[in-house]
Order: sequence, then structure tokens, then C-alpha cells
Amino acid sequence: MKLALLLGVIAFLLIGSVAPAVAGTVTVNDPFDGPNLDPAWTVDFDSWGWGGPSAGWTYHFADGALHVTDIADGGGVDQWSSVRISRTLQEAGDFSFALDVGWLSAEGDSDVKSLYFSLYDTGNLLARVAYGDAWVGTTGQYFTYDLVGGIQYDSGLGSLPHSGRDTFEIARTSGNLSLKIGGAEVASSLLENPAVRLGIEFKYYPSANTTFDELALYDLEGSYEVVPLPSAAWAGLGLLGLLGVVRRYRRRRAA
Repeated sequence: MKLALLLGVIAFLLIGSVAPAVAGTVTVNDPFDGPNLDPAWTVDFDSWGWGGPSAGWTYHFADGALHVTDIADGGGVDQWSSVRISRTLQEAGDFSFALDVGWLSAEGDSDVKSLYFSLYDTGNLLARVAYGDAWVGTTGQYFTYDLVGGIQYDSGLGSLPHSGRDTFEIARTSGNLSLKIGGAEVASSLLENPAVRLGIEFKYYPSANTTFDELALYDLEGSYEVVPLPSAAWAGLGLLGLLGVVRRYRRRRAA
């Protein structure tokens, strides 16, 4: 019996000692070069933010990019229609994601559309960098959002040209969240919630007086550190090992 207990204690200590500081680095890349959407993405037509669902979307791949040219009206009255592509993450601690986006809007300023680049935990929107053209008669703007600071940055209505291209970045190191546009940090917060989903959402306000034209995705690059299994869980595994040794010893003695 003493030998069995000794072996169990050794197993307990060994399992606790090998618990890793991090569980590994995961790379997330997509060049959006077609001919089909990467199956890692889940497409849904529900609203993940302000607005309502859509009835579908129209897109194609060309010139090394995904070009979205229409979001179908979901039938709601006076509301935005939404399409989101998203992919699940293991619980992400530190991370860095960069999305290369583009837009094309009508010269008559009739476009009313948005593109959101977002991270979520199990129940909240954690952070977002976005392009939005929310009103007829103006061009678009940039804005950011995070769970702690809310909307921290807004470039202002009409601050962007009718067509353009830029890079949205969402990164975190040791709980310090950084949101960047075109390589320049525009907002920051202290945010420690693990991220479990990465999403890109397209929105359109369909009416007789509005147009969509185009939103484009050129490239996604990033990686994240998986949140390690808590030390208490490793200790629990050690305890299970100890109990298993004791049970086997008792069965042998009973036999």
C-alpha cells in the first residue's frame, strides 16, 4: 500500500510540474484568393450587432480578393441587413490579427453600408475596428469599439474617399488591447477576457434611395496564444492518477 501511495504522489507531482506556461501558438491566415470561401469560415445571416438578418449575399473572387457586391434585404422594416463570416478560436490570450480591407462607393453618395472586423468572447463583443458609411449624402468613416472603452475612436462622417483600402488590426499583449488602422494605434484598453471567435460582418441598409456598390477583403494574417489549462486542472489530473493507482491496488488485494 505504501508503494502504491508513493507512486501516486510521484504521478501527481510529475503532472503538476509539466503544466505548460502556454498551450501553443495558432496561426490564422486567409488570402481570400478563392475560388471558394475557406471552409474554416461559418456564414450566418443573423444580426451580430445593430440591425437585422439578411436573405443572402452576392460575392465573387477576383484580383486576389473577396468582393462583396450585395447584401439581400432580410425583409425587416427600416433596418440594416447583415451577413457575418466567422471562425472559432481556442481560448485566445495574447493575439494579433490584421485584416486588409477595401471599399468602393457611388459618387452620388448613395451608399449606406458597413464592414466590421470583430473579436468575441462567449457572450460579448470584445473589440471591433470598422468602416461605416451610414448616411446618404456623405462618404464613410472609421470607428472602433471595445468592451471596456466603448467607441473610443471615430474619424468623422465624410472623412474617407469614395474608394480606398486600409488595414485593420486588433492585438493584445498581457491584457493590453491595441486597435490600429493603417498601422497607427487609434484606441487601447486593458481587456483580459479570452477571445473565442473572430468575425467579419457586412451590413447594408436597403431602400429605394440607397446603394451598396462593394466591400472587399484582401488578406487576413494573425496568430494567438491558447490560454493554458489552469494549474488546478492539472492538479486534478494528478489526483485522478493517484486515485487510479489506489483503486488498482485495492482490486489486486481483494483478488
